[in-house]
Amino acid sequence: MRVFTLYTLLALTILSCKSETKAPVPQATGPVNESGLEPLPVDEIIFLFNEATYVDYIFHDLPFSLSQSDVKAVQANVGMISSGTPYNFKNNCKSMGREFFHVNGEIVWEAELYFDPENKCSAYIFYKDKKPVYANAISDAGIKFYTNLLNQNLGLPNAKQ
Repeated sequence: MRVFTLYTLLALTILSCKSETKAPVPQATGPVNESGLEPLPVDEIIFLFNEATYVDYIFHDLPFSLSQSDVKAVQANVGMISSGTPYNFKNNCKSMGREFFHVNGEIVWEAELYFDPENKCSAYIFYKDKKPVYANAISDAGIKFYTNLLNQNLGLPNAKQ
């Protein structure tokens, strides 16, 4: 009888143990880009359009930098930021430079500018405290602007996008 009781207790113990199953990981929906970042909120883009007073570019491989303080030029620059995520951004996309958005002398946003016509990829990756926080596509006007910028520089291969 003791053996029967021992086996019964052992069987009940084994049966009462629950197998631990993990819940499925939810999958992301919507546009996917290799940056894994959400786009800069539209209200921030509107803020930049209305309040930015200066834009600076520092290019990695071009023999110049670019600064714009004319209100229309600054607004045109902000207009090159699409409200959507980069649809053609790849982690091997080449950075063209860094863009700084100023409001009354203070840098409020900085973005790494990825524009690589050869690999057909482009994006703005926005940084806060030296960390990437948002990723936006470049608008059609921006693609045209950066393509023209590359094409106008002697000694650089023609950009085609």
